[in-house]
Amino acid sequence: MQDQKMKEAYFTASQGQLVWARFKKQRAAMIAATVLLVLIISGILAPFL
Repeated sequence: MQDQKMKEAYFTASQGQLVWARFKKQRAAMIAATVLLVLIISGILAPFL
């Protein structure tokens, strides 16, 4: 009975979750996103330095 329920249960992902999953697989995209995030944060914090 438990196996039957496991086979019937499936995961539905939203469009955002699908995009994020594909984005995480791209190593260059993750590096670029990290660099972009660092630049944005440093731009926001620059007046306080």
